[in-house]
Amino acid sequence: MESNTQFLEDSDLFKTLLEDNKTVKGVEGKVPFNDRLKTIDVSLKARTFKEDAIFARNKFYRENIRRGLSFVEEGQKITLLRRGLEKFFDLRTEYFDVLEGKAELSTLKISLVEKDLYNVIFDDVTRVLNNGGKVLVYKTEKANGENAQISYNKRYDAWVVASKNVSILIRSKDDLEEYRKLTEGRYSFAIMIADAWLNLLKAHVKDIEGLKKDLDGRTLIGEYCGKLYYKA
Repeated sequence: MESNTQFLEDSDLFKTLLEDNKTVKGVEGKVPFNDRLKTIDVSLKARTFKEDAIFARNKFYRENIRRGLSFVEEGQKITLLRRGLEKFFDLRTEYFDVLEGKAELSTLKISLVEKDLYNVIFDDVTRVLNNGGKVLVYKTEKANGENAQISYNKRYDAWVVASKNVSILIRSKDDLEEYRKLTEGRYSFAIMIADAWLNLLKAHVKDIEGLKKDLDGRTLIGEYCGKLYYKA
């Protein structure tokens, strides 16, 4: 299972992932403005250390499930809605001893999974350096919040708004109010992110149609750190 997303059609990717129902799950969600649609959020049936272990040993899942993956189903048609950033892992200080030649990976007093993750993190880097190439390292700062993902779907003229594992389809605040009426608590973070996104569009974006075009088939990733209010 080493294939990359780009070699699979949306429906084939969906089918391939959900065949492994012991490891992968798909959670169905409603779309209030169109009862013929349902969202399907795909994730691993694992958290924290167990999730890392699965991702460490399965490149296909790292490349495809990532930190969030959602589809929309209409009848028999399956379409990809959004794809999050590829799963990343903690950079342990012990790893630098190996990079600096002070220790062998096999001798580090860390778990087998963490040793596998060393290879996941550094295999491409090592190959580039050994071939005489250069690697640029970017240091970024990030406020601590809830993972937020935004995309746009042209077919339904709707924003795809998601936390890490839950997506919703909205066109306006009216649709957002319909999600608020649902009893499923799983939508709570996605609703807050969507509310902030719509406020942001109203307050700061002049060319919304241009932004829709830019985000169609792409996913904008950020952090939800609090509400944004718009005052007329």
